[in-house]
Amino acid sequence: MPQKMIMDAPVSFAYYPTALISCVISSLLFQYCGKILAKYMNQFSKSPLHVQIELQTLFVSGVHAIIVSFSGLYVLLTDERTMKDSVWGDCPQVRHTCAIVVGYLVSDFIIMIIYYKEVGGYFYFIHHLASIYAYVYVITFGVLEFFANFRLLAEFSTPFVNMRRFLEVEGYPKSSKQVLVNGFSMVIFFFVTRVAVIPPYYWMVYSIYGTPAYESIGHVQYVLVGSCAVLDILNVIWFFKMCRGAHKVLKSQKLRQNNIEDRKAA
Repeated sequence: MPQKMIMDAPVSFAYYPTALISCVISSLLFQYCGKILAKYMNQFSKSPLHVQIELQTLFVSGVHAIIVSFSGLYVLLTDERTMKDSVWGDCPQVRHTCAIVVGYLVSDFIIMIIYYKEVGGYFYFIHHLASIYAYVYVITFGVLEFFANFRLLAEFSTPFVNMRRFLEVEGYPKSSKQVLVNGFSMVIFFFVTRVAVIPPYYWMVYSIYGTPAYESIGHVQYVLVGSCAVLDILNVIWFFKMCRGAHKVLKSQKLRQNNIEDRKAA
């Protein structure tokens, strides 16, 4: 039986409405979440416009991350089709989830263009375009769904990363319980979902390297390896920065505790 080729794979636009709905909902959530943040955050209304926009984008990012990460975990634990065939195994839930990601990224991309003076960031433009390009292949051709779903698990760390900024704007000191608990959770989840998964991910890529299925996807191979490698390098760098920050906080905590004990002893 001849191997399916990417150029011969049936083109499906069935998941594009999901992307459109995701884009609309993400945009509406961005527009109206300011009222929610103003109600529950003391400093939101007092913050400059660029900070308010940043917090609104982080809020939408967190909601999106929770949805796609739990969906990805469910598929990873229950779906056998993508597990048995990591290249061409087809799972509608994965394609719907990837469509949600595409819709969110398009919405966020538009927001970055509209508020470029306030938020800026060439890296995020490049990141969003590269991610949209990759996920459009998944939802259109049903290719590499297992790997796409596996990468979505990284979003488990996003709410904690975003929460750090919310706590900072609210003025919580770095030694506060809220910051310490969130910081510890952020480091753990970031390591488990973005760093520790790097070896098994590339082992799985290596396991299909050179196979007819791998050769059949053509230039999409570069998305599977190249774009992911860049993101993984950045994740490792960010993780070490997190660890250095956590070490500084713990060190200052220890010094503060020692000073308190010394004063009591005196």
